[in-house]
Amino acid sequence: MNKNDKCKCKFCELHTLRTEALESDDIEFVKKTLKEFADLWLNTADDLSYYKCIMDGSWPFADRILKNSLDKYKNHPNRKKE
Repeated sequence: MNKNDKCKCKFCELHTLRTEALESDDIEFVKKTLKEFADLWLNTADDLSYYKCIMDGSWPFADRILKNSLDKYKNHPNRKKE
């Protein structure tokens, strides 16, 4: 796939940014890109920790969060009814 054929999804945008940073001699651009990737990684790590705590029950009010999610699941319009 050539550069003009890449889609505009977040994954392709990040892949392009990573490639540009790896090939760049502009240290400010590389630092900015590294910060963006570090922020994405930290946000993902925080989200994973939050959801693990909900699933293991250690998050305050995890029972309410899980009950609300289950209610949404049961009533979701795209869910096939059994």
